[in-house]
Amino acid sequence: MKKVFNFITILFVFSQLSVHAQRNKATTQKGTAQSPNIIYILADDMGYGDVKAFNPEGKIATPNLDAMATNGVKFTDAHTSSAVCTPTRYGILTGRYNWRTSLKSFVLSGYSKSMIKQERTTIAEMLKTQGYTTAYVGKWHLGWDWDVQDKDPNLEHNKLNANPEVNFVSPVKNGPATHGFDYSFGFCGSLDMAPYVYVENDIPTMVPTKTTVSVDEKGIWRKGPTSDDFVHATVLQDLTDKAVQYIDEKAKGKSPSFYISHCPLHTPLFCLPRNFWARAIPICTAIL
Repeated sequence: MKKVFNFITILFVFSQLSVHAQRNKATTQKGTAQSPNIIYILADDMGYGDVKAFNPEGKIATPNLDAMATNGVKFTDAHTSSAVCTPTRYGILTGRYNWRTSLKSFVLSGYSKSMIKQERTTIAEMLKTQGYTTAYVGKWHLGWDWDVQDKDPNLEHNKLNANPEVNFVSPVKNGPATHGFDYSFGFCGSLDMAPYVYVENDIPTMVPTKTTVSVDEKGIWRKGPTSDDFVHATVLQDLTDKAVQYIDEKAKGKSPSFYISHCPLHTPLFCLPRNFWARAIPICTAIL
């Protein structure tokens, strides 16, 4: 039940964010030609058959996503060279195969250096030349350069259990701001990879003061430093709040916005807090 409830909730929130963007687009156009607002939502481990518009026999009700599919466009022929976190994100942002980089397979860790070269053009940078403001909220998982105090040369890839000494007061380098994002809020690796620290506009929001680990079958995350404002069970709500806040702010402006939300669906899995619907329903009612 935990997995099903969590999955339904994520689909619901994702669909409401998309509806919200469409409403903002309509209110800002005022009859004049304008580039469309873009929301790109990437959900890890979300299967093709998890949305009823693609699979009528699916066990999860997805009415909002089904409505979007009915009124929009469905793509039914897709291919990938590596269907996991890091290479998927690299392809989306750069339009390049992941195997053209040093990462031929697998994924980066939470301490990995940036996988995207500084001179590499990203879709965010391209859209900025067309007048877009850009933001990323959620799971980055493309590496950025922490201020690592112990210079271990083996930290770049695949060291998922590594815990180097990091100066969390320093800004990160070669992160979202370097690659075309005007605003960013999220974490470096996956939700089960240390460090568990939010970074906003390349600055850690808090210095971690504790170490956490979970070995629960579905709530597993690796041992690592954790800041007080990073609570695994409420990460989805934190990211949703930031995303809605960004959309609300940009709805008041005139330039179109590009927003990319990297929110995890895979482990660790949680039932959301009891007060989630009390917080989410008023937001979604206002959107609709």
